[in-house]
Amino acid sequence: MRVTDRIYKTKNDIPYLTLVKFGEEIKGNETDLELVRAKVKEHFKTTDLEAFNKAITTNPKQVKFRYKYDGDLSIIDKFIDVDTFQRENDFEALLQILLKPKYKLIPVDVHKVSLAEVEVITKSFL
Repeated sequence: MRVTDRIYKTKNDIPYLTLVKFGEEIKGNETDLELVRAKVKEHFKTTDLEAFNKAITTNPKQVKFRYKYDGDLSIIDKFIDVDTFQRENDFEALLQILLKPKYKLIPVDVHKVSLAEVEVITKSFL
């Protein structure tokens, strides 16, 4: 492991949208370890595949929520949008609808949302 490698310990450390993009790029070639290694390094800035793999399967003791989750789907337009984006696997748009800033001056950056956060969010409305 190099000093510049990022360290991943749990699902809290893994950005969800980056993981989705990574999954799309290796789809069908999951057994090609050289490709997987190169894509992990490219997307997640680490060469420690074992630690990264362990982090993907490790649930954190507590999920760190960066933003407020707005799961109120009583507004029909919002419900339809969430349903549509979920069926189309447009996770970026889905997160934009469901997440609100904790503080008014700090905008939501859906690219910082972790795998652990998304798992909690999707379980709440499925």
